[in-house]
Amino acid sequence: MLQFLRNGFREGPPAKGGREKVFITDYTYVRNAWLSGHPNRAIHNLTYRFRCYLAQINSENWDLDSLSIVMNGVRVA
Repeated sequence: MLQFLRNGFREGPPAKGGREKVFITDYTYVRNAWLSGHPNRAIHNLTYRFRCYLAQINSENWDLDSLSIVMNGVRVA
């Protein structure tokens, strides 16, 4: 992972004692912000994945066992 992205995390990785949900949430927000603001506008198209992940985080669907996960208009679960 790029260090400048890691600098935006509140939590260390779980392998080093960090809380997994906080680490994953931080990663998702930081990565989405980076993709959204990237100078190559074609990369902005990749943010749909992180918006879906954030929706699952906000819904507390950590096990991804919801029956209504839609990513970029396609039902994936």
